[in-house]
Amino acid sequence: MDLCDDTHFPWEGSHTIVGSKRKAKDFNGKNLNLFNGTYKMVETTVDVMIRKGTNMRLESYEFLSDFKHGNAVSGNKGSFIVTQVDGSFTAWFETGGKELCFDSSGHITQLFKDMIVDFYDLTWSLHKRHLVMQNFVKENIYVKIFDGVPKLMILLTEVKLVDQLGPFKQDWSHVQGLMTWCKEQSGLKMDFLTKSFYDFIGSTDCTVIKLRNYPDDWDEKKKGDYLLTLAEVNHGVLKDKLKSRDDFHWPFVKLPKLEQNLPPMLQQILSGERQMKRKFDVTFFCDYINLLRNSYKKFNELPENVKALCINQDGFIKLIDGWSPEFWTKIYEKIGTLLDLNDGDAGARADILRTYGAVLQVRSLDGSC
Repeated sequence: MDLCDDTHFPWEGSHTIVGSKRKAKDFNGKNLNLFNGTYKMVETTVDVMIRKGTNMRLESYEFLSDFKHGNAVSGNKGSFIVTQVDGSFTAWFETGGKELCFDSSGHITQLFKDMIVDFYDLTWSLHKRHLVMQNFVKENIYVKIFDGVPKLMILLTEVKLVDQLGPFKQDWSHVQGLMTWCKEQSGLKMDFLTKSFYDFIGSTDCTVIKLRNYPDDWDEKKKGDYLLTLAEVNHGVLKDKLKSRDDFHWPFVKLPKLEQNLPPMLQQILSGERQMKRKFDVTFFCDYINLLRNSYKKFNELPENVKALCINQDGFIKLIDGWSPEFWTKIYEKIGTLLDLNDGDAGARADILRTYGAVLQVRSLDGSC
């Protein structure tokens, strides 16, 4: 059978689909763009929903027939026969969901963060099969309530097999676009940490695990624990991942990059370290991490005026935040946690990037791209 055949179907089979003229109701009481129906095969009958007026192309059905994901709603052969959902995302948002996406300061909530990561996970699962979404619209985003918790459900209507990186970026724009739409509808501006989370989506270092554990809600205790765990990361790995001088450097208040141009409190800590015969290179970012980790771990050995200002280890973490607001997010995006270093998705992503990078390079050399 030709997978490039543009004809629509359904195929004939031993199943029976019984539709109705009654549309399902959305969260706002209006008609949903799905009809109620039943799907019967042998002795099993299941309540389903039907998207009328749209047929799945044979090529897309072949690609999606064995695709399984907890947030995917796939069509069934010629018709869009889908599992039941409770309503559209837009109606859910308009009837109370708006207050569940961001707080008043523009910070993403855990619920909405989970939704976005689930959307990313689904998209990444398609990418691992070298598939991208086609003709995707916001109307394909639904919500299903599980035990009182809203869950994002994505109707996959059309996909395409690709052999280059470009189309992947468009899929990430769908994920980011949902955040943008919700932000605009809420009349809010994303705060610094939420914007960092947003920008990280689809970047080279992004993985599902890193997104789920993103440090947008870390308190001082968790930041301190993370600082200590960096000691367990292989120094070669740490040095290699943090080698960019543009992104990773000591918090100089002005140029040139000399010790006397660091924040006064940091200069005092360095002076105290020298008295202990410990030296740190202010041109080497890993030394900055080592200094902060040692200072946090041995807080009681810090200069008296530093301890008086910070009071305790939590206060020292706040001091770091003042010096380097992006310290945690930038390091986390590159390093993640110790768990992330063994993340299978990270390896798979690297393989895809290497493969498609080679394809793009060859095409550019022979002039066909």
